[in-house]
Amino acid sequence: MKKNFSNSRLRFLLLAVFVIANATIAIAQSNAIPQAQNVARQEFDAKDGYVNEQVYQMGEDGLMMTSRSNKAEDGEFEYKYSIIGTNLSEGKEVSFAVSKKFGLSSAGYSFLSATHFHRFLYNRNEFIIHSIARNANAKNVEVGGEFGVSGFVTGITVLQDQLVLAVKTKAGPTLVFINWKSGESFHENIPLASGDKPKGVSILAIQEMSNIGELAVILGIRKSKTLFKRWSVRYNAAGNKMGEVDITPSEASVLIDVKISAVSKTKFIYSGTYSKLLSSRSITAQGFFFSESDASTLKYTKFNNFLDLNNFLDFLPAKKQARIEKRQERAAEEGRELSYNYLMTVHPIVSTTDGYFLVGEAFYPEYHTETYYVNGKPQTRRVFDGYQYTHAIVVKFDINGERKMDQCLPMRLIDLPMTVVQNISLNVSVPNQITLSYANDRYLVSKTFNAAGGEIEKKQFEMLGSSNEDEKIRNSTATLRHWYGPYFIAYGFQTIKSVGSGKRRVFYINKMQI
Repeated sequence: MKKNFSNSRLRFLLLAVFVIANATIAIAQSNAIPQAQNVARQEFDAKDGYVNEQVYQMGEDGLMMTSRSNKAEDGEFEYKYSIIGTNLSEGKEVSFAVSKKFGLSSAGYSFLSATHFHRFLYNRNEFIIHSIARNANAKNVEVGGEFGVSGFVTGITVLQDQLVLAVKTKAGPTLVFINWKSGESFHENIPLASGDKPKGVSILAIQEMSNIGELAVILGIRKSKTLFKRWSVRYNAAGNKMGEVDITPSEASVLIDVKISAVSKTKFIYSGTYSKLLSSRSITAQGFFFSESDASTLKYTKFNNFLDLNNFLDFLPAKKQARIEKRQERAAEEGRELSYNYLMTVHPIVSTTDGYFLVGEAFYPEYHTETYYVNGKPQTRRVFDGYQYTHAIVVKFDINGERKMDQCLPMRLIDLPMTVVQNISLNVSVPNQITLSYANDRYLVSKTFNAAGGEIEKKQFEMLGSSNEDEKIRNSTATLRHWYGPYFIAYGFQTIKSVGSGKRRVFYINKMQI
């Protein structure tokens, strides 16, 4: 038997947490906060006629900065790609003119392969692929065409010379393979088991496994109101089906978010979140799972309830933690399992020589109520403000799926994203150290642990503006990502006030060593 916290109790609890968090942030934003070690900085005029600036890290190949012209000229937008070196010097710049039908209403994906940065744009059945060379040994490529199936694109990855789209169609899940060098395409329908209806099959994820030259599609199959199957189906770049595994746990539960890592062609690791609330509306998670399979058969699944993690509740005040722990003890004495239901976004599995790391970020939607008038009578409506994040959790599993450590980093965002995003950077490049970090407004927060999960240090830095002491940052947005080695990048927009010369608005990139 299981007992769950209600949503109202959870909201009340989170509200209490963030009242305290607000006070903590206010204290933290004092002059005593140290500044991050800026290795280099680059600024771009925010009013240069381009929008949708994004930065993608390419290891020691540098950074790719993308943007698009604010206005269409002669029916076309300009898509601009700029390679920026590791010292943040501007390098090669490439631009493509794209019909405005691929503009604001179209969808797009960006990702990296070994030799190129790829941008995929599509509008209905038409597509354009921009492939920008990461170094001088490769060529830039633009191809376009139609991919021949109608449906909803749920995910995309790159495998060798193929862009592979996971598409939900009326006939069922379909993979569309597009050669990004030539634009040639073909599609493969993923076969369904006898009795499965296309309407009841969803594509949960598509993921490249470059080390074995395959990709995996995770399917969700609704058998009944309380039975949800999960299948992993593998394909190579030629569109040949290489195998499939029923990864549905034997214990009554449903896998919510599933990530996969290929150890070899005959050993696969799965991890993510699960719930034991067997409802078709259940999207909240109650813990992490870890599974292993060979090429055709699931070997085991191990569950870790959030409340069984050593540090999952660290983001809460001590009194709140104590109350939950007492409830957990009473539930155990009565033969029940207490559980916490959370919305959680999960990062891809990070493999190391002695195990696997999984990072999850807990979040919830935030709303406010506003009043408006109709014929002089007041009406109220609830308005979505974005997603607030409470904390991140990192878990390490050994090669046998046993949990070896876990740790927590409390979070709070100033600028709430309107879609679910991943804010945390995980760095395991330093031997025997695990660092979680994220950017919030103009502050960087990081927490470092040893291999056993013991906290080594927690830091909060203020990001530097320019090196000019007469300039002050008035407001800032920030995205933080681990780049390579000990280096991170933070990028976003800043309004900077200069003594005697007014304000300027910039898109900035900072290279930092935390």
